[in-house]
Amino acid sequence: MRLNPGGLSRQDVRAEIVYTADTAEKLVVENYGPGFRFVRTTGVEERRGVTIRNGRVRAARWSLDESGFVLAGNASAVSLSPPDALPRQSVESRTLAFF
Repeated sequence: MRLNPGGLSRQDVRAEIVYTADTAEKLVVENYGPGFRFVRTTGVEERRGVTIRNGRVRAARWSLDESGFVLAGNASAVSLSPPDALPRQSVESRTLAFF
């Protein structure tokens, strides 16, 4: 795997995930008004930067006994082609299984 100067491979993605901080405050989400346009929420959001990596590259090295999960192949009926294009391409998706 080739890394760029920032330490990320070409397949890595940096993202921000929003978590609800554990403040022991009761969480409330209220929608009210015409068409439920108004929203009231309580709680504190905590944002964390994460690196999302392509796990398929390392999938052969993982096992349930050592890693606690595996990527299981799962054929999909999703097509990458427009409905009228021939031949249809199928997409192989992977399911992350935790045990």
